[in-house]
Amino acid sequence: MKQVLLILMVFAFAKADFLQAQVHIDMVNAPMNPVGKYYTELPARNVKGSVYSVEYTRYSRDGKLEYQPSDYSLQEAITYKKPFIEMKNGLITVEKPSYSDSPSYYAYDGHKCLTREENDFWIHSYSYDSRKRLMETSSYRKEDKTTKTTKYTYELKGDMLWVTSTNTNSDGTTYFGTTKFKDGLKMELSWGSDPPIKYEYTFDHKGNWITQKVINPRYTTTITGRSIVYYDDVDKIVQDRKLKWEKLPFVEGSKVVIPYVMLHGRPVSKQWMGGRSINNGALFYIDVGQHYYLGDGGYVSNEDLGVKGIAPEVAAGSPYVMEHHDGYINFYDKGLSLKNFKSHYYGNSYYVLDSTLQRHYIVPDYKSENGFYNAELKIGDYMAYGQDPQKNEFQIIENGVLVEDYSNTSWKTIENGDFVFMKAGKPVYVLTGSAANTEKKLYLGRKYNGEKLFDFQPKKSESASSVETVPFNTNATIEVKKKGETTFQFYQNGLRIENPKYFIKAQGDMDLLFGYGLEDFVISDYKNIEMDGVTNARRIAKENEVIVMYKDGKAAYFYNNGVTIPPADYAVTVVQPGRWLVYLKKLNKTIFVDIENKNNSRFGASYTYSANDWIHKNEKGVNLFSNGEYIKLGTFKFYLDKAGNAHFYINEKPAYYLANYSSKTLGNYALAKHKGQTFKK
Repeated sequence: MKQVLLILMVFAFAKADFLQAQVHIDMVNAPMNPVGKYYTELPARNVKGSVYSVEYTRYSRDGKLEYQPSDYSLQEAITYKKPFIEMKNGLITVEKPSYSDSPSYYAYDGHKCLTREENDFWIHSYSYDSRKRLMETSSYRKEDKTTKTTKYTYELKGDMLWVTSTNTNSDGTTYFGTTKFKDGLKMELSWGSDPPIKYEYTFDHKGNWITQKVINPRYTTTITGRSIVYYDDVDKIVQDRKLKWEKLPFVEGSKVVIPYVMLHGRPVSKQWMGGRSINNGALFYIDVGQHYYLGDGGYVSNEDLGVKGIAPEVAAGSPYVMEHHDGYINFYDKGLSLKNFKSHYYGNSYYVLDSTLQRHYIVPDYKSENGFYNAELKIGDYMAYGQDPQKNEFQIIENGVLVEDYSNTSWKTIENGDFVFMKAGKPVYVLTGSAANTEKKLYLGRKYNGEKLFDFQPKKSESASSVETVPFNTNATIEVKKKGETTFQFYQNGLRIENPKYFIKAQGDMDLLFGYGLEDFVISDYKNIEMDGVTNARRIAKENEVIVMYKDGKAAYFYNNGVTIPPADYAVTVVQPGRWLVYLKKLNKTIFVDIENKNNSRFGASYTYSANDWIHKNEKGVNLFSNGEYIKLGTFKFYLDKAGNAHFYINEKPAYYLANYSSKTLGNYALAKHKGQTFKK
């Protein structure tokens, strides 16, 4: 299968009839009020306008976040690591994220002010004045059974709101603090006699802050930025059918740069960053209307800082799109690239199966030309079949794999005339709609469900030539008979089989390569075979494997589906003595290759892995690789948590995660993207 990496921009918003709940939030007059689970609400972030997203949180056009109570129990959520929400009177009372086993509990007063928060570590209690401003906080720590209280007073001085806090520890010690706010923004914070910490902001064209500068005289000055996208920005991109992008560092200080969407001269946060299409373009996705955009050359290099471009729209109207480029394909579901899928082509249509999630995609109008094609989605227990109604010809696809052996199979119909595929006399699949189909293309069928059967015998697939052939059998040896310089006939069990899907000369003009289904074979030293001579072909690669050809005892060439992979399309790194890590750029796959052949053969095979990020664990530590490139030791660190999981940081920011690192032996391991999970070192 041909697959490529996609790290995509996803513009999305959900339409639902869920309860629109919100705790009382008033940042201008009551900036100290706790908000609990509602910290991402626009008022809590002090953001105004028709906001599409702030960082990684998306909003409906009316600015609301939507909350849905879970339809399963809290215990089930804990057992199966699922998120959980329980609501009462339109407010969240119990909440648990998927990554945690510990729920949080919330209570409110009649004004929707939060009065209590409880988790495994703390119980916080809150009381308010008549203006719904926080007056007192009591915090009980369960570990040592201590309580801390804080009381607040408010005073408006000019255009600034001064909030004074009196903090009393469990031992009776007291300290004071003052926080100054302007229009809900924190401007200054002071504790006792310490010099005050000051805050400065820059604002976007809508008047919302996008950078916060914290000036702390006792420590360092820090600057925090945030990315805000507005619906008028999204609507303009959709209307113009294009967007702007620019190559900027992946993380601050990194030499690796990636394409970012640019709005008003600023990059959108990393969740919108461009990803790699098959031909190394930067691909972006907007879910409002389902639009895809392609910036040519966006991934030609990882170091071309500052390169800019315009990405025109390349597909619209469906969130499911297949990309085809010079024989390679990739598939995208709502902007995300499918990593492990199987596909099949028939007529003017394409079928793609994500077997992990049982998602079936049909591209109904495929012209085999380079470009992007909209697809249709079905979820569930389906199968696929190809049908040529004019010839009564069928192809059966089980779990994404074409059935090659039709021995011991037969056909029936159900009452409406749809065909039923039989194995060993038992009905297996109903080819839904096959009685009425008029086009040669792929369709979805289903499992047989006990319907009454009727006799029928359609024709099986035949070779296009006049010579009678049988389908290829993956379990039988292939014998080849030489009929010309590079002309051969193919047999199994004494029967002529259909011609292979490709047949080429290998480098060096000593061997011939050919393929059936998802398997590859070689005819060795073909020039030495006599005319009408017969020899066995050798199977050298199976599904999800790439052919490795050795020259003078060393790995020299790679083949995929009969096509040589040029050096420009792969990157080689020596990860251990005698062993290569090879990143196949257009396939977006990684293989591990023995540099020297161990069986005195010119051909071998290497399994393709979908992961792009790897470590090589050795006696000295680890080597880190990303997209086939070695990450220098000084630019990353990794930490082990108490469970033995490894957290990898690049430039002090979380990047990758590997579960059960401590128990793994020396070798190569794929990394998952870090999701910001907290841990104890």
